[in-house]
Amino acid sequence: MKVGLIADVHADLLSLIAALELLNKKGVEQILCAGDLVDKGPDGDAVIEMIKNRAIPSVRGNHDAAISRSQEWIKRNLGFHPATKARLLKQESLEFIDALPPYFSITLDETSIVVAHGIPSDHEVYLYSKSPRAMFENAVYEAGTIDHDVKVLILGHTHAPMMACIDGVWILNPGSVAGQYTDGSNTCAVLTLPECKFEVFDLVTGMRIVPPFVQ
Repeated sequence: MKVGLIADVHADLLSLIAALELLNKKGVEQILCAGDLVDKGPDGDAVIEMIKNRAIPSVRGNHDAAISRSQEWIKRNLGFHPATKARLLKQESLEFIDALPPYFSITLDETSIVVAHGIPSDHEVYLYSKSPRAMFENAVYEAGTIDHDVKVLILGHTHAPMMACIDGVWILNPGSVAGQYTDGSNTCAVLTLPECKFEVFDLVTGMRIVPPFVQ
């Protein structure tokens, strides 16, 4: 089974469309999202609508969690000028974001998967390939408290593709879909189950890139 992985869309509709088209060409049967659908870019409502229409399970990222406060700041300080209007989300979009879970577990092709943004307990924590091993071990421990059979932990937040295998659990980050409105990798990934083959693809060239590997 092929599973598409996306994260950190940041209201970048064109990049999300490119990711979904690429994943469709790769023959994925399910797509999972590791959060941060909104903020940075101008197309938050459209991104949320696409995620809803495609029934893509997603977690709530740190920018998602802060979006209500961000919207209030825009209204208070920038008013309803046409230049800022596109960044003000519809009420139904805000309600959708508020309802997203901080993490979830799902079983696909007899493989237990946990999806979070930073790490399961904290969407603000950055887990990079050069992070101390103890941080990886802690992330695996936290995933195990959610699903004791966890085999794969999907994360986002860093905007940097990565793969790791810690104590028999794969930690995978597809990088950021976003590439126009914030620094990001402009990538998505395909996870092939049950063998846990992980491939990252550049959204501009469509070419496969090799992420850092931690073990």
